[in-house]
Amino acid sequence: MHLYSFRVSLVAVLLPILIFAGRANAQQLIGTFNVNYLTNTAGCGPTSPNPYFCIDPLGPGPYFINVPPGRYEVVTVSSNLQGGNPVVWDGNASSGVSAPLSYVPGSVVMLNHTFGQIVLFQFDWYPYDNDPNHWIIVSLYQLNTSGSLGITTTSLPDGNVNSVYTPQTLIATGGTPPYTWSISSGATPDGINLSGNVISGTLTAGGTFNFTVEVTDSAGAVASQALSITVDCTITPAVPAWTQFTGTPYDQSYITTTRYATLGSTPVSQTGVMQLQNGTSTFRIPLASSTNSLYGLATLLSSVPGANAAIGGSSGNYYLSVYNKRCEVASCFPRSANTLQLCDGPCATGSNILTPKLMNAYGCAVTALSIATSHVGVSSIQERTGPQALSPQEFNEFMSNTIDLTSLGGQFDAQGNVDWFNTPRYIGNNQQRNKFTFDGSVALDHALCVDNLPVIEQVTSPHGTHFVVVTGKQGTATDGSQYTIQDPGYSQTTLQSYYQRSPAPQTVGVVRDPTDMSELNLSVGDDADLLVTDSSGRRTGFDTAAGTVHEIPKSAYLRTQVADDVTGETTTGLTHSIQVLTPTAGPYALTVSGVAQGLYNVSVHFYSEDGTAGSLTLVGVANNGSSSTFQIEFSPTSTTGSTVSRMATFASTLADIANSLQLALMDNSGIANALSAKLNAASTAATNGDHVTASNILNAFKNQVSAQTGKHIIGVAPQVLQEDADSLIHQNGG
Repeated sequence: MHLYSFRVSLVAVLLPILIFAGRANAQQLIGTFNVNYLTNTAGCGPTSPNPYFCIDPLGPGPYFINVPPGRYEVVTVSSNLQGGNPVVWDGNASSGVSAPLSYVPGSVVMLNHTFGQIVLFQFDWYPYDNDPNHWIIVSLYQLNTSGSLGITTTSLPDGNVNSVYTPQTLIATGGTPPYTWSISSGATPDGINLSGNVISGTLTAGGTFNFTVEVTDSAGAVASQALSITVDCTITPAVPAWTQFTGTPYDQSYITTTRYATLGSTPVSQTGVMQLQNGTSTFRIPLASSTNSLYGLATLLSSVPGANAAIGGSSGNYYLSVYNKRCEVASCFPRSANTLQLCDGPCATGSNILTPKLMNAYGCAVTALSIATSHVGVSSIQERTGPQALSPQEFNEFMSNTIDLTSLGGQFDAQGNVDWFNTPRYIGNNQQRNKFTFDGSVALDHALCVDNLPVIEQVTSPHGTHFVVVTGKQGTATDGSQYTIQDPGYSQTTLQSYYQRSPAPQTVGVVRDPTDMSELNLSVGDDADLLVTDSSGRRTGFDTAAGTVHEIPKSAYLRTQVADDVTGETTTGLTHSIQVLTPTAGPYALTVSGVAQGLYNVSVHFYSEDGTAGSLTLVGVANNGSSSTFQIEFSPTSTTGSTVSRMATFASTLADIANSLQLALMDNSGIANALSAKLNAASTAATNGDHVTASNILNAFKNQVSAQTGKHIIGVAPQVLQEDADSLIHQNGG
């Protein structure tokens, strides 16, 4: 019960009360209370017209006890009083019954309670004689009533996470006391419990908690009552109210100003040779008749060191998004000297058809991540000239590596999307703390109401894919209005409107400060999808037969991209990502499934328990339905112990040859046929158990690839085919 005091100036009507020296037949203990002492206004006493009028706010004040109508008695348990009197008031502030209770143990006041509250006072007889040693302990009982056993408590007040829950006394009537109380199903909110017939404690987790209480009397009769408590939670401290609205460039991402009617037949070049300028580096891109299209240009641009291209738009309105990958591995400061240009002919004379993307259109994800990062205590970015205050704009420049940093900043991925899983690691390095992790495996309510962490959600806005930060959960609604948000790009304050759109909101994750920093994460762009299988056969990612699966503990699978919040165009590629936090040591199988014809680059990042990082990139050629397999050996204690190797088959290698030919990475069908013939011969020898002959043929295959590298086999094709052959040789005992 709360202990408090207040003053009102209303007059009560005194009604007779019977006072007995002995116990009546009390049946149920409501509670025992140490009333302590209460200084009173001069002239007031226990027989004053209304104790409410006499209460001095210096307190500590009375107990106000809410109980259902019925017959009750108040019994003195013990006391050290030598003067003054405890007082019982039955009613409300306007009217009621008042009588003193003797401080002699065993003294009783009986009440016929019909309205208001039962209020327990203890007056110090002498005005303002503040003696804390004056105390009296009393018990309140409900007298037995006729009828069967029942529970009269039908509802409980809600609460707030991380706050003390006002103790609630459960009331039973009828039956044969004494009563025994228990929880028969469900559970009380985390942090509070049922002890006797009182629910109390400190709420430590939010959400709606449904449970059933059960009371058993001494004759074995049982009664139950379903109850519910909703615990609201709001992130503290409040997150910054940042938005994405600024005209500064977004990352190192560009979009073509020219639009194209088709993917494969509309020419992109009038000269036959385009030029990509990346800062001071220039790359010549010759386009044959078979590659003079948006599709051909995207493939060739993605083969240029430091560049990646993704196709966007729809029929009649296609375009390219181009990303400066060089900024992932090297400083691009100052930004003005490290821009991309794409021209038909030499850029010295031709027009640049690339324009930078802007934060006000694409910055929702960056802004959301900067908000989440601020909550773990990051307030600035350390540049060579000193710390600069954290903001979405500063965070964007940090991730673009376009400010003067002492070490590489965070990064966007090769599709121009936020690299959720790795950027917090780079923030930790910048802060010289090496401690932050992005957790994509967390559940929304748990993160909000247990971890007190803001949660990044991917939602669908009127313009497409968008990102917001969820900051709290209030009430019991299920339409999204229960979740409060910070929305970087729109005026929404809850998830309600986003719940009404398809696809539904998806939890991206939180930034946290863990003790075990070990992690394995992988990502790939538009042309492929990923599936990771651990040594127990549990999978996370996209299975071509089963769809999306999340079976590995503490794992996450994301598909993310950013839409233009101004026009609605989706101008970043689609990133497929898998994260496994605190992975166990040992082997993991990685399956890369082709979803379109093109090149893939799988970024693999390892982190050991102390946060030490390691990374590598897997390259390959894909087509819809193709499949490549790699084996990952993960070591949580050392990144040098983590390795990846290609696990080729004869069928997958034949597919790599065919895909390379289709992608113009192999320009001679005769060479493709000769390589395929060698593979078929090696496969026959291996099937017959002649592994020596199989290995010899595969070595001849490797020699032919080497001889044609840079001539008729270009780009990533030589590397892929050599790795294929090495894997097959190893499997044949070579």
